[in-house]
Amino acid sequence: MKIEPVRKSKWGRVGKVALFVGTVLLCLAGIAYSRTDLSAAAGSYDKNRDAAKEMGLCITGQEAAKLYEVQAEGNGAHLLEDLIKAIEPHSSLRLTLSKYNEVQVLDAWRDINPHIPTLKIALAKRHLIFQRTFPRPIDSNRGLRPLFELVRLMVFRADIAAKKNDCKLAGDLLRLAANLSIHLADEPCLNALELRASAAMVIEAEIKRLIPQHIHDLIWQNVFAETLAALDHPYEVRRVLQVEHWTWLWAGQILLGDTTVGTLKDMGWKKEERKPDITLAGGFIPRFRAANLSRFHQYYVEVIGNLPKDPHDFVGITNSMTKAYSAIDYSDTALSYSYLRHSIMSFVGLPCCIHLVDSIGDETTQRNVLFQALSISRERAADHKGLPLTGRYVQDFGGRTLGFDQTRDEWIVYSVGRNGMDEHTKRYSDDFIVRLPK
Repeated sequence: MKIEPVRKSKWGRVGKVALFVGTVLLCLAGIAYSRTDLSAAAGSYDKNRDAAKEMGLCITGQEAAKLYEVQAEGNGAHLLEDLIKAIEPHSSLRLTLSKYNEVQVLDAWRDINPHIPTLKIALAKRHLIFQRTFPRPIDSNRGLRPLFELVRLMVFRADIAAKKNDCKLAGDLLRLAANLSIHLADEPCLNALELRASAAMVIEAEIKRLIPQHIHDLIWQNVFAETLAALDHPYEVRRVLQVEHWTWLWAGQILLGDTTVGTLKDMGWKKEERKPDITLAGGFIPRFRAANLSRFHQYYVEVIGNLPKDPHDFVGITNSMTKAYSAIDYSDTALSYSYLRHSIMSFVGLPCCIHLVDSIGDETTQRNVLFQALSISRERAADHKGLPLTGRYVQDFGGRTLGFDQTRDEWIVYSVGRNGMDEHTKRYSDDFIVRLPK
């Protein structure tokens, strides 16, 4: 009897190859995973979450709502509905101080001006806080952006009045705009602080624009002084960070697959057929969710723990945020190593916080430069050798001393720009420069 040799199956060989390749890939994935921060970060989750609670974070929706609660008689927001309706048709105008259309501004002002008395009544209240839906953190009011546009329109209208040497109208509008800009930040949210800083910088740019023509006029000096004094309020960062932590923790939990707190649609995700990469990564990478939330809590703990006691200390506020971001940035890189690049550290509110630092720093620096310039003009001393004001008014956004220079015809007060280079003598400069004729 002839015995046939046993033939090895082609599929058996393929299976062995597949098993070998799969084993190699699993080993590589294991090596890559071991080189990330995922395990250490996830292991610190309980510690970081508990620390966040001790700092007053991890608030509930009901607790966040209480931060918005004010007595009805002390809240002027409800008086502004008609004003907001009058602003909205003109809010799409893309105007700047260096290039705006007077006809458009005056046309918008005709619709807005009848509501200005009501605005003054509203601003006489203690707060301007609009209704917000709770506990959906992503919802926001519709009142802040139109009021920011109103500040811009008031500054443009003041500029038109200044060109006609109507100091009274220009001064009234600048002071009113400054008062409104401060109230933009009554709400404890990041967007409110950013809008306040942006609105204030529009006003400060107009003061800088008017100084060369009017700085020696006592009436105009009073306008500048009163406007700057109205803007000289600290930024309430601590309360905002509480709300932002609550907001982005909610969003982060949804992104990491927790459907008990909400859905991707709730947070505005419109690509229903495709989930965010972070959600996909959280579905198959071990301990990905705990690691991300751990570092998220750690960031806010670092920031709030290092906030200065003095709310005017914007350099201390800047340092607390940038130091925390730098510390967490390593963890973010480690979490991202070997293609594990999707983490809530870069997806949610942390880049926004860094942008807020820039906005606060730039606005406060410009204000300090203008305070120094105004003080120089009032003293009118021919032998000025440096900056007249001391303390917090002498610093720029990075804690550096503001610059002072003079020529035969003018005094110069300036701050070094974001590029870190002193360019106040150059024609094109990143510095914020105020030139005072002697």
